Amino acid sequence: LFRSQEAEEASFRLTISDAHNGKTVSTGTKVQAGSRINGIISDGIALDISGDIGINQIRYSGERGSFEAIRPSVFEQYVHLVDSTAQMQIGANEGEDMDIQLGDISARALDIEDIDVRTRLSAARSITKLDNAIHKVSSQRSTIGAQINRLEHTITNLDVASVNLTSARSRIIDADMAKEMMEFTKLNILLQAGFSMSAQANQQPNHVLKLLGQ
Repeated sequence: LFRSQEAEEASFRLTISDAHNGKTVSTGTKVQAGSRINGIISDGIALDISGDIGINQIRYSGERGSFEAIRPSVFEQYVHLVDSTAQMQIGANEGEDMDIQLGDISARALDIEDIDVRTRLSAARSITKLDNAIHKVSSQRSTIGAQINRLEHTITNLDVASVNLTSARSRIIDADMAKEMMEFTKLNILLQAGFSMSAQANQQPNHVLKLLGQ
């Protein structure tokens, strides 16, 4: 005689920390095995909790007539995340950059690829999944909108900086016509005065010779 046994999903309290620096990301989050949680690590990351996570062994209990999963009360699970954030240089100096984050909004990432509405209970669960998906898409759209606004603001600032730089370059390289004309007029007056004094100096010997001739 064979009898099927329905599995009972275990509940956990998650404490998530960064393995590189030990900084706690989240603590005390209650989650059930076999479920998916969104936004606990980052807005664009979903974490699937496997039903067999933490299980050391499974044994059959003859006294209870059922299978039992042996799992420690506290255990560690390591997840390696690869950062796919794009970084853009938006300024002239070091450190003037911006991170572009585009989350995964596929049907699988939104947990709506297996929507089931055949029963009242499954339909109710599907409504919750769709609400969560709409919230996630709206959050992603707001993030993208904020990044676009920042880029547009940066473009405006760069345009102003370009105009100021061109103006400064013009002041350095181009001649100040008013100042140059004043300098030209001054030098011209001095030159004319020099010519006049030279002419008068040249006439002095002639006057002396005329006086001696008389």
